[in-house]
Amino acid sequence: MKKIVTRALAVAIAFTTMVSMSGIMTVNAEAAAKKSNVEVVMTGKTNKKASVKSISATVDGATKAKQNVTVYLTGNKKVKIQTQVKVTVKNQKMNKKFKKNIGKVTYSSNNKSVATVNSKGVITAKKAGKAVITIKSKANSKKTYKIKLTVKKGVKSMKLNTDSTATLKPGETKSFTPTVKTVKGVSKAIKASTSDKKVATVSVSKKGEVTITAVAAGEAEIAVAPKKGSAKAQVIKVTVEDWKYRTKVEFADTKAKEVTLKGTLSWKDQKDLSKAVAEFAKVVGGTYTLEVNGKTAEVVNGVVSEADLAKIPVSGEKKDVTIKSSLTIEDALKLAGAVKADAKVAFNGSFAIGGATVSDISLANKEVTFKFGTMDLKAYVIDGNLYLDGDQSKLLELYKTIYDSNKEVVKGFTVEKN
Repeated sequence: MKKIVTRALAVAIAFTTMVSMSGIMTVNAEAAAKKSNVEVVMTGKTNKKASVKSISATVDGATKAKQNVTVYLTGNKKVKIQTQVKVTVKNQKMNKKFKKNIGKVTYSSNNKSVATVNSKGVITAKKAGKAVITIKSKANSKKTYKIKLTVKKGVKSMKLNTDSTATLKPGETKSFTPTVKTVKGVSKAIKASTSDKKVATVSVSKKGEVTITAVAAGEAEIAVAPKKGSAKAQVIKVTVEDWKYRTKVEFADTKAKEVTLKGTLSWKDQKDLSKAVAEFAKVVGGTYTLEVNGKTAEVVNGVVSEADLAKIPVSGEKKDVTIKSSLTIEDALKLAGAVKADAKVAFNGSFAIGGATVSDISLANKEVTFKFGTMDLKAYVIDGNLYLDGDQSKLLELYKTIYDSNKEVVKGFTVEKN
């Protein structure tokens, strides 16, 4: 049995609020407007009078300066669009008035019912139609840039059809298909992005299925937004956790009687020890022999006969209970792993497989500890299987010779990721 014990023991997730593509105006205009949106580029020699050579502007959603921009509304919501203006100045010698106004521009809209623009360059698209936004240099009023804005109705709504949070392990994926409702003739296509590709990546299929792939431990935000809409991107917070390892003990025959169980039985809300023993047998199940204060009781499939219960003292607070005959591995694991914390009886003790003691067993605690000499290994029972915490493959290799000679009891082990 010592060999068997040694064998068993050794076995012992920001995509920003802006969707960056031409014609899509889901942006954080308020944040962008806090800083100057006008860039001044100086060119030429210093010995000539300065003048504005050109003025251009880029709107959020466009990858480069673009005069024709299409904005798609979502429902009846207005769309705020931030402009970024570039003023190119020829030569650098300038008078005070020019120098004062070099980085200043004015904005105007020719159709305020469709779109307005404020002094910081934030355009507000209000309803379907067309408008021209004119940007004029204060240093040279002849230099202007016109944005031809077309506002269309687009997405009515978008529902992600998934939770706002997700926890994954490296290599795992999570897929979902958002429901996008649009006006007739408008594409339902969506776009997704990740705040940290080192933690999690994201892709969108042609059919609109979004797939998040966990890469490494950390947190990332996955944002999804319609391509033809102004709705703020919806965010999924992804947490990627490292894999944990456990070592599963594989027994040759779990029906074999290889385990001896000893411990203390206590109970709640009653003083009748015989009833407590009957409840204990019912909770544990199995077939074996109990010894209670020198009296024996046969347990058959979790039931003790009335005659045997009559032998057990009626009163008492705690009594030593011992499994006299060997318990099967299957029944021992059931005891360690399948008992609920609110059971009417509680059992605290240990079971042994040969010379190895498995202690800290409780009806209210599924965790157990393997003790073999000076070595303690955390272990636990899940679905009737015995596991050692962590990857114990190196430890098991040290006992390979012993294990190979005890295949009739412990046939091996499997390291699992969980």
